[in-house]
Amino acid sequence: MNKNNNISRKELIIKTAAKLFHLKGYNNVGIQMILNELNIPKGSFYNYFSSKEELLLEVINLHFEDLKNIINMSIRKSPNIEGLKELFNFYFERYKELNYYGGCPIGNLILEISDLSEKAREKLLEWITYFENEISIVLDNEGYENSKSLASFIVYSFEGAILRAKVEKNSSALINFVENIFNYLIKEGK
Repeated sequence: MNKNNNISRKELIIKTAAKLFHLKGYNNVGIQMILNELNIPKGSFYNYFSSKEELLLEVINLHFEDLKNIINMSIRKSPNIEGLKELFNFYFERYKELNYYGGCPIGNLILEISDLSEKAREKLLEWITYFENEISIVLDNEGYENSKSLASFIVYSFEGAILRAKVEKNSSALINFVENIFNYLIKEGK
């Protein structure tokens, strides 16, 4: 069962749920499906989580940590336009590796869960706000006056590009996003 001795059973459940929620949707994945994937008994689930919603919140936290790590490797390392490009290129390369299947895990949860769970909605909003704030800091560094509004627009456009790539099953929308954001909306040495 334990694929990696350094990872706890709880972490395995969270990572497995994250993968299944991403690929199949939260509402299409039951607790038993997650446990079957790991070949562990149902009682094990309730040792770590009181409900599927509690697991969902942990999955969102996992995606939040992933975002923070990507930000640390890109725009915290290079708090400029090049760092922003690196941030989006990282996400787009990851998505290409999935053959444009699944979309954005957070975007999917926003569409599916926001009206069903207030706690999850708040956590998802926290993710978006954090993402926007980090981009806004870069835009402030680059001298953009409307950095908060511009950062929000970039995040909306990013999510829209991933949705379009998901339905088209190609990179056209991702290429379009990069070209328009970095050639017209924001530029180095503007």
